[in-house]
Amino acid sequence: MNNSVNVKAIWKLKRVHLIESVRKIVSSKDFLLTLFYFLKTAKL
Repeated sequence: MNNSVNVKAIWKLKRVHLIESVRKIVSSKDFLLTLFYFLKTAKL
């Protein structure tokens, strides 16, 4: 049981770190333009 609690804690930390990384990337306009361009080309 102790082990599963540790795993959950590690997952929480990883998820928070991932969300912060994504926020930093998304906050840059270059990323949004790239994403928009990628989505446009992907539909064709």
